[in-house]
Amino acid sequence: MTNIKLLNIRRNSSGVITHRRFYKPRNVIVKREGNRGADNMRFSLDVTSKIQKNDEVYYIQDIVDLDNLVGMYNFYGNFRDESGFEQDDFYVGNYSIPDAVSGTGAQELVEPNKSFKGYYKVPIFVNTEDGIKMKKAYELQDNINKPIIDMSGDFDIYFWFNSQINSGHTVRTLIDIYNDVIDKGLLLQLEDTNDRVKLTVGDGTSNIIYTPNSSLDPDDGVNHLVRVTRLGGTFKIYIDSVDQTLTGTASFAGDLNDHGDATNTVDFFHLFKQYSETSTSYVSNTGFRGHGLQLRFYNISLPDDEASKIYTSKPQQMTMKFGGTVWKIEDGMNKKYNAISFASKLFNTILTTDNISVSPSNVNVSRNGLLYTDGKSYEIIADVLENIGDNEFVHITKEPTSDPIQYTWGDMSASGTFLDFMELIMIFEETKFFSVLPRKILIIEEYIESNYIVSDSNFRLIDFFYDDTYTTNKIEVVGNSAVKKGYYDRTGVIFNNNVWDIWRGVSVDNTTVGADYFIKFTLDGNEATEWTDTSTNPVSGSGYYYQLDDERTSYRLWSNYSSTIHSWSYEVIYRFSITYGSGGGAMSTTQIRSDTTSINDNGLYSKKINLPQINDGINLGDFATKYITRYKDINLRVKVITPSLINSMSIGQKVGVYYDTKNISQLGTGNLMKVASIEWKYPETVTTIELGENEFNSFDVEKVESTSNRILSDSATRFRGN
Repeated sequence: MTNIKLLNIRRNSSGVITHRRFYKPRNVIVKREGNRGADNMRFSLDVTSKIQKNDEVYYIQDIVDLDNLVGMYNFYGNFRDESGFEQDDFYVGNYSIPDAVSGTGAQELVEPNKSFKGYYKVPIFVNTEDGIKMKKAYELQDNINKPIIDMSGDFDIYFWFNSQINSGHTVRTLIDIYNDVIDKGLLLQLEDTNDRVKLTVGDGTSNIIYTPNSSLDPDDGVNHLVRVTRLGGTFKIYIDSVDQTLTGTASFAGDLNDHGDATNTVDFFHLFKQYSETSTSYVSNTGFRGHGLQLRFYNISLPDDEASKIYTSKPQQMTMKFGGTVWKIEDGMNKKYNAISFASKLFNTILTTDNISVSPSNVNVSRNGLLYTDGKSYEIIADVLENIGDNEFVHITKEPTSDPIQYTWGDMSASGTFLDFMELIMIFEETKFFSVLPRKILIIEEYIESNYIVSDSNFRLIDFFYDDTYTTNKIEVVGNSAVKKGYYDRTGVIFNNNVWDIWRGVSVDNTTVGADYFIKFTLDGNEATEWTDTSTNPVSGSGYYYQLDDERTSYRLWSNYSSTIHSWSYEVIYRFSITYGSGGGAMSTTQIRSDTTSINDNGLYSKKINLPQINDGINLGDFATKYITRYKDINLRVKVITPSLINSMSIGQKVGVYYDTKNISQLGTGNLMKVASIEWKYPETVTTIELGENEFNSFDVEKVESTSNRILSDSATRFRGN
């Protein structure tokens, strides 16, 4: 038995798996980085291993034995299988959430005193919508395609969930692997009429319904674990780890596979709503409402000590800890491999008109070339992924309450790398972060407070310090001012000749702007020249001139034309002016923000950021303000280690940290620390966790060097003291 395993997959040019093999590595180091960079893995196998460069590799780690795990669903923003067999939701295209879910994003579980606090799970609201259609994988055994989830003999199913009020649904379905045409399979449901779990099993000849003696209120919103297991032909049902007395005959040894001799290699099962093969439609009033927390399938009945761990241990968001490709192989007594996560390809993709060329499929998104002129952040991210990833990567996000970018004032360019683009949006989103899961899910979520406390009782403190690497309390943000061109025409205005006219504001479409460059200034049909000598005036009768003030937001005119009625026009490359008010103006494309309190407390930390993705002052000012808010403080960083493989912590969780001897007490709401990175080592069974801001930091020397060619660039000047 083993709690870790490594999976190697090779595919042909069509994406079809041609090779799948599980290994137990001799040693492995996996580091999960979140949004700081791509995850990486180093591992070694014996010399007989057949893994090749560019092969896919996955690392799976759990609290219980993995040898017979054939389906694993943590519902962490998606319905993808983490067992290695890819029995996923049958959904084609960019992944928002299948139709079974009302709403557009993952939601935090509202349960302040429960074990799943701090976890995102897909909200399930199946009323009239379809359930979740899942692929069922097969493999060839003795010239027969047998299902990976094999219910011909012993098996074990664990379903964590919370169910909420679902008016009118007298039966609520958790899992449907039952074919009602031939009466074969397994159907697990909740009955509202008697507050009971209902299990239906059939082998094509006979059919039995089991009901436990204990109640389970489908409306209580409480986390429950239902276990259905068969050992030696005898069924048992456990509710919250309590063995239930069952109605019906407990002994039922029939083969429940509905396609045990299938020649096809794809079949389906369903979650959260009952499906009728007879009518080829979902059954009314059998929909589930609540959260699916975790679903496990085993092709054995787990021993009681293993089963109890699933109920008593802290839950996990991810069972598959790594997914990526091999980029380096070293031969020797053992073969050594280096792998980089799939996120590396995504993060390093440079956004161009070549790879963002298809018109947005979402009508709410407006794009001209690489310039986005409308759309919410999650919609724009989905649009980018549709173009650059050929649906290889999908995404899910918690829907923002408002647009982070104000398109009334300007545009946002999808320039730079995809990582640059995401980092920009995350500054605007403030409370959110992103990461890429091993099954190629880009997930955007908020930092959530958990019940976890890191202390001497569970982790040894190996490093702590106050990190000012990214501290910024004064910032200058420079946007792209050379992308807007405007025109102005005015006729019939009276002013005197051979004297300077009054100062007038530079405007485009009745909006005050600041002129970066006048392409042409025409006065009374004649091209005018800029007069830059402020100490003198043009000679009377000498020509046509304009003059700009120091801020380049106002101008005045000079003409030797005999008439007092004049007309003029100009074509200008412009930036928005510093003025902002009811007249519809905006702000300069150079924005400066500072935090006086932080400067007084910590000294001056000054930074200049070039932001070519933004071309207006309103959004630049918003960016600068939010950047200062995020980075104005000098943050505590903590590094801890424990001699076990921790599965229950995840990137972005907020946890308490307490080490009294070091005067570290980060406890309570608003004072928790973020999990920035996690590293697992085997066979040492060691977990190392870094806590602090989830950004590039002083632990990341190699990655800091690699950022020099980034388009979203910055330079910093640091002064300490008074």
